[in-house]
Amino acid sequence: MTTDPDRKEEATPPPHRPGPVPAPPPPVEGAGRFLCGPCGPTRAAPASPDYRPIACGVYSRLEVAILHRTPISCAWTDDAGAHHEARLLPLDLRTRDHAEYLVAETPAGQVEIRLDRLRPRDLA
Repeated sequence: MTTDPDRKEEATPPPHRPGPVPAPPPPVEGAGRFLCGPCGPTRAAPASPDYRPIACGVYSRLEVAILHRTPISCAWTDDAGAHHEARLLPLDLRTRDHAEYLVAETPAGQVEIRLDRLRPRDLA
């Protein structure tokens, strides 16, 4: 075997050695995560003892209804325990007092409905 004096030797790259894996960020006190099956962690869980988070799929469909300005038929119970049914125009989703709320326009005006008291009929 002969070697060509004009040919330069190709340097072999060193083998890949991954560095240390960075530690995950510390958890925020009082906050959890909802897991939506294969989609993984999404929104932070409110830390209210009496608030029950709604399913991530329903939350996502509310977000889409807000973006597309699509009215939805809903039933809900207000803070006083009164039952309501109406066709709503969803405007926004908010977190207040460690619970999540839908801001919506009704025939009677704008309302904030706590999500765990909302029963949307056409989002299921």
